[in-house]
Amino acid sequence: MATLKDIAKRCGVSTATVSYVVNNSGQKLLPETRDRVLKVVAELGYQPNAYARALKGFRTKVIGVVFPHVTVPLTNVYFGPVLEGIVAQATERRMATMLLTGFTWEETEQGAEREFSGICDGFLLIAPRRDSQFASDLAKSGVPLVSVGTRVTEPSVSSVDADNRSGGRLATDHLLELGHRRIAMILTAENASPSSAGKPEKHMWSALERQYGYWESLRAWGLEPDPELTATISDDPVGSRLAIRRLLLRQNPTAVFGCNDGAAYRTVEVCRELGIRVPGDLSVIGFDDIANAASFNPPLTTIRQPISGIGSNAVEMLCAQIEGRAEKTEHRTLPVELIQRRSTAPI
Repeated sequence: MATLKDIAKRCGVSTATVSYVVNNSGQKLLPETRDRVLKVVAELGYQPNAYARALKGFRTKVIGVVFPHVTVPLTNVYFGPVLEGIVAQATERRMATMLLTGFTWEETEQGAEREFSGICDGFLLIAPRRDSQFASDLAKSGVPLVSVGTRVTEPSVSSVDADNRSGGRLATDHLLELGHRRIAMILTAENASPSSAGKPEKHMWSALERQYGYWESLRAWGLEPDPELTATISDDPVGSRLAIRRLLLRQNPTAVFGCNDGAAYRTVEVCRELGIRVPGDLSVIGFDDIANAASFNPPLTTIRQPISGIGSNAVEMLCAQIEGRAEKTEHRTLPVELIQRRSTAPI
């Protein structure tokens, strides 16, 4: 089935231009451009999907939730609670939720939207790549869309997430107040290896925002951030452990801020291997407050974000777009709080 993107490529114009033509929007275009688009529309047999029908009042009452990089989101410590919030809010609004999995981000960028076309009234993209072409294509086609947990580079896409920068400051302030000055940070990469250290374009949006908060806190205390006190990890457990081990042995920090609870706990595991006591020799703080953070050994000091609330807010924002109530692009941030447990202690 042909898409707006296919037509745009054949005509040498933008998807937005094609959308203007097929929806007869009244946008001023050169007659020859309009004629060329209409000719290709006929040649490819393009049929407007449900989004075009929605302009005439048709709705599927279905929200599409895209997890293309997670095979079992229900069991994931972050995605599970996000989905709980999405489903609860959608149910309250008498809308169905369709979980769209089975595609990697690479496959999605290459045209998986064709598989989804006409199924849903709008989409929630869960932690997509920051430069997601899929998000950009959907936005330019006028599809209601909210990015969850990431702010993508396409400026017209709304997003919702925790106040990551504030959380980064809270975590670092806590360690500084305990007397620590050599505070390291563990970042997570976006589908990359630990060799991505020092390459901001490879880091997850949330991780970067938390790092900015970490820098702001250090500078407020009169300390200049040291790039040698930063390590980057990924989904590769062996490479990630090596990156953390290298950081601890070479830089000798007295505290570590993991940009999520997984990074923090992985640091604790490496400390056990090295005979480093937590918090006796090294304080460790995380970010998220996932369900089992309190049962870690030691119980993890962390920054709590309202994970389920992020999901419910995403549905509210998406429904405002679907119903024509959203007047502009919105980037919503939800408050976070410090949860102090036993993985941090005075130096």
